[in-house]
Amino acid sequence: MEKKKSVEQFSPIPYIATLVNCMMWVLCGLPIVHPHSILVITINGAGMLIEISYILLFILYSQGRTRLQVLLMFVASIISVAVIASLVIMLAHTHERRSMIVGIICVVLCIIMYAAPLSVMKQHKSGTYTSTAQNKNSTEQCVPAQRAQSSAYTHKNKKGVDMDYLR
Repeated sequence: MEKKKSVEQFSPIPYIATLVNCMMWVLCGLPIVHPHSILVITINGAGMLIEISYILLFILYSQGRTRLQVLLMFVASIISVAVIASLVIMLAHTHERRSMIVGIICVVLCIIMYAAPLSVMKQHKSGTYTSTAQNKNSTEQCVPAQRAQSSAYTHKNKKGVDMDYLR
């Protein structure tokens, strides 16, 4: 992204899913939800910072409608976690209940996080799957390579025999 100053065909969905997952695990580790979980907070807090930096870079290098969509997903994810945190803290009155509710949500979000990279896969008519970024890059790389190969074999040898038929 940084070299080309563009997000090209990359999807922000895996980054947003991982951010939401980390935010929920930080919520799960808070003393008001699950006491004595400092390691859960530290590792997922670090993950949050990394994902926020990825998303900010994504917003910086995207343009127009894509930038707005990523920004809206980012804000919506923060609001969603804040609403869930508020509801759990207000409605569940014991550590066990809060821990159970947030834990179940975290497990579901963890599954979504691991499935999120599949959102960038595209099915071809042949039935195979590739990423949208891979489709664009492979097309750009294959066409010049094919031209180079075809021009390399269209020369004649020393006796004037066309070498193209030997291919």
